[in-house]
Amino acid sequence: MGKPLQGVRTVYAALLALALLWAQSLGYTHAVVHGLPHAGPTAVQAQQAEAPNLGWPDHDAGDAQCRLLDQLSHADSVPGVPWVFLPVVLSATPLLLQQGLAVARWAALFQARAPPSVP
Repeated sequence: MGKPLQGVRTVYAALLALALLWAQSLGYTHAVVHGLPHAGPTAVQAQQAEAPNLGWPDHDAGDAQCRLLDQLSHADSVPGVPWVFLPVVLSATPLLLQQGLAVARWAALFQARAPPSVP
């Protein structure tokens, strides 16, 4: 009973990965057709005039469909990803470097001790 479910999960995982890649490529294609935000206004107009029809109807720059397609590319968050994970990696580094010392200190807490000596 476990084998067929594992195959179905693998298929669904592959389809999900394919859908994510397709959505991102659709967003990038939309950004190229409309011109990237940092491009000049003349370059944007020239690209819009020569843009092929890729299946979506003509829409304005402030249109809901245009905003959705712009958000599908996730390009704005790519430069910030290393800065998000940097504190996590840096906080775990001392533990990884001194793993034996941390285990020894933890084990020392549970060692038996003699009663205090009374003079």
